[in-house]
Amino acid sequence: MLENDILLTRFLDRYEETLSDAEVTAFVQLLELADGDLMDLLMARKAPMGELATEQVRDLLVKISAS
Repeated sequence: MLENDILLTRFLDRYEETLSDAEVTAFVQLLELADGDLMDLLMARKAPMGELATEQVRDLLVKISAS
């Protein structure tokens, strides 16, 4: 999905060099989602659930959305 690509590219352009290991792990978890599910999380239409319901994922979603 183009919107996801734009948000993720902006985020990586800004933060790629400074991501912690925990942030990289959270980022990989997000990349494994279907496009629609990822967009719902990025737009805060849904909250992370299950194994995604971690502080690292929530913080990363905020960071990506603000990029």
